Amino acid sequence: MLITWKQVRGSWVLDHDNAPLGRVRDVVVNPHTGDIPALWINSADGMKLLAVSEINRWTRAEIFVESLADLISPEEFPRLKKVLQQEVPLINAPVWEQIESLKKIGTCVNFSFDTLSPNIVSIETSSGWLFWQQTRIIHRRQILKIKTDGIFVSAPILAEKIKMSSSPEILKSSIPEAETSQSFRSE
Repeated sequence: MLITWKQVRGSWVLDHDNAPLGRVRDVVVNPHTGDIPALWINSADGMKLLAVSEINRWTRAEIFVESLADLISPEEFPRLKKVLQQEVPLINAPVWEQIESLKKIGTCVNFSFDTLSPNIVSIETSSGWLFWQQTRIIHRRQILKIKTDGIFVSAPILAEKIKMSSSPEILKSSIPEAETSQSFRSE
């Protein structure tokens, strides 16, 4: 399911008996790969982590897990330690277009991700004010890197016009290759 950060923030986390365990506060994004290994949950016991692999079912409004034991403290999640140390908040991060030089194109106001993979699919940027506000959607293939000083993206890829043909070879060659899971480049 494709979902945005704005949709998942505040979602209830429920156990198998539909008892509320907490609400989603934020997501953990690996800045090198764009995957989402865990969610920050605001529970009665404070801020906890929920590994995405522990989620049984995910709807737009609710996330279902087996029990309260699925919510753990960051210390209990050793394989996530390095990601948490390098974690970069995406919301309100400046977005830089990298052509010959850097050009700020806005700030990240939202991002979408696939709950099955779970990987970032796109980011939404905004620039300007009120009536002059411009919004852009940037696909994950354009994201070069995520760092503490912002999100760096490539210039938009313009699609070539392809003449329609009944030849299967021409149509097959015009279909883009499947996207790899390593769209981000680490330094």
